Amino acid sequence: MQERDSRFCDVPTAVDELRNGRMLMLVDHESQDPAWHLAVAADRVVLNTVNSIVSLSVGLPCIAVAQSHLNRIQLPLFLQRDFVLGAAFNGDNDMRRPIIPVAASKQGVLTRPGAAECVTDLARLAGLSPAGVLCTVSRTERPKTSPLVDFAERHSLKVFNIAELIKHRLANETHIRARDVFPLQTRFGSFQFSSFDSDVFESCTALTKGDPREFRLRPPLVRIEAVHSSESTCTALLTHLNHEIEETLGLIHHEGAGIIIGIPCQRQLSTEELVRATVIPFFQDDPFSTLEGSSSQQLMAVGICSQILHHFNADHIRVVSNKPRRLSSLGDFGIDIVTDISPTRESNEFPRHHN
Repeated sequence: MQERDSRFCDVPTAVDELRNGRMLMLVDHESQDPAWHLAVAADRVVLNTVNSIVSLSVGLPCIAVAQSHLNRIQLPLFLQRDFVLGAAFNGDNDMRRPIIPVAASKQGVLTRPGAAECVTDLARLAGLSPAGVLCTVSRTERPKTSPLVDFAERHSLKVFNIAELIKHRLANETHIRARDVFPLQTRFGSFQFSSFDSDVFESCTALTKGDPREFRLRPPLVRIEAVHSSESTCTALLTHLNHEIEETLGLIHHEGAGIIIGIPCQRQLSTEELVRATVIPFFQDDPFSTLEGSSSQQLMAVGICSQILHHFNADHIRVVSNKPRRLSSLGDFGIDIVTDISPTRESNEFPRHHN
């Protein structure tokens, strides 16, 4: 499991900051040029906090509101006149700064890893209304050396990486739903096909062999494959088999227990990549690198794959991969990789045939 960057606070600390009415600095640390946002929970806004946010920020403050909450209070997104803070927060008429309402994406940071989604998700976790006041930190306020640490210490702020919230939600909430399950005969024997809807991807699929109730006792073989096709991930996984998937199916057939997960490739591929993907191992055995090059999207893919593995009781697995280290991030979601095997070489630990 990867260690959290010590410059950033964890989710419980961030939740506690908002619950107690303190400002929090939100950063998308994986971005090439990350924006810094100051945030405070809407339920805890007071005039001094707003003045502090505005004095350190550029532009007008925004009120980020979860879509479900926005619909409930019937607040329009675009207003003909300035929206006044005093009208939104406890009727405090001393607050006379205009504020711009912004709707957070429906599934929060899982559909858009932005500051608006982050503050509304954190407020919800704090037991508050899913809304918060945001403003972007002026670049002139940023120190030139050690900017995160220096700025945060100077203003007594906790700094929170939005990726931590994505990881937390995928580790503690269920975002897959089984849709179709049926037996499937292949030239490698009988498998069980399962398809899943999710709040992150259009659909994911799995081919399994063996009784999932026994996967807790004996870790199954597991391979994760990214699929790029206009067809369903199921059809693509079965019709566009590369050599390594065929080897994996053979291994699982002889072992009697295993899972192959197909996740949809999100980013556009070049013509060369599309052609090569049909004849060689897909993207050099790195299924999570195909998701728009975005670290947040890759993190979501790892989290969804982990939820599918948990669905099948596969908390401990034996990965089938030429580059198993690229799957080590599964450990952040409670999946223990006990060992690995290459699908293209012999292994003493995983014989091709039973004695």
